[in-house]
Amino acid sequence: MAKRRTNQEWRTLFEHYESSQLSQRLFCERNGLSLSTF
Repeated sequence: MAKRRTNQEWRTLFEHYESSQLSQRLFCERNGLSLSTF
């Protein structure tokens, strides 16, 4: 079963994504996220 993240966890992930300058695909791959849910 997939891990359910809290709203705070998603906010933190988005902040990291925005500051990372990576593509969504690459960010998701590096952080074990599904691109379809990101």
